Amino acid sequence: MKKKKKIGFIGTGNMAEALIAGLLKAKFIAPEQIMAFDSDARRLRFIQKKYGVKKASDNNHVSSQCNPLVFCVKPQSMKEVVEEIADSLDPSKLLISIAAGVPLYTIETYARKQLRLIRAMPISTSLSRKVPVPSPRETLPPRQTSNWPRPSSIASEDRLSSTSL
Repeated sequence: MKKKKKIGFIGTGNMAEALIAGLLKAKFIAPEQIMAFDSDARRLRFIQKKYGVKKASDNNHVSSQCNPLVFCVKPQSMKEVVEEIADSLDPSKLLISIAAGVPLYTIETYARKQLRLIRAMPISTSLSRKVPVPSPRETLPPRQTSNWPRPSSIASEDRLSSTSL
């Protein structure tokens, strides 16, 4: 029997919550397939109760049980977290970091080994699970002149020139 994948979250702040909520809302994964740990026990309990995810006892527990592993920690905490779990990290495990300003090579330096890493930069609008989409008018360059031909007038000019032959 094939073992179900578990996605691990180290850190359960606002961005982690948005990612967890999005995964569950999209029915991409079941709540029992998500494991999380946070040094803030109250926050971890809140996420566990609200979303039904599994609560880990520490970062090593998440790291040893989950693949992929999502780092949702503050940039200043990344070194401590990666050094703590370095022994359970290897290239077979996919690591995703959303820590702003922490390059991937820095994470590998903290772990003292090469890893399979992805750096994601979610935007704050992902908290509401809505993203800004430019309107068509915003994507077009401003008109420099009012004499630009319109697509319909170009088509009608082509028809006229071909019928006049």
